[in-house]
Amino acid sequence: MSHVPNERGRPHEPTSAKTMLRRGAVPFLCGLLALGLLAFIVQNSQQASVHWLAWTYTAPLWVDLIAPAILAVLVAGLITLLISRRRRRKSR
Repeated sequence: MSHVPNERGRPHEPTSAKTMLRRGAVPFLCGLLALGLLAFIVQNSQQASVHWLAWTYTAPLWVDLIAPAILAVLVAGLITLLISRRRRRKSR
């Protein structure tokens, strides 16, 4: 079986089933997530008043629900990064 060279002159490797699945599955799942997020935003577009500590503000409900979730993910990522750096330093 001869391999046809690609644009760089290297033999073109056959694509594995795993790679083909990733190429098709990842965009499909991202599209589903985007549609789900769009439906969530449309269904939760009414204004909501939020009272937190000394502050009061009004924003669409979807903002009030998604903003803390994004903040929580960012804080968790930062904590994970700090813990992994500390472990690396201790292992040296």
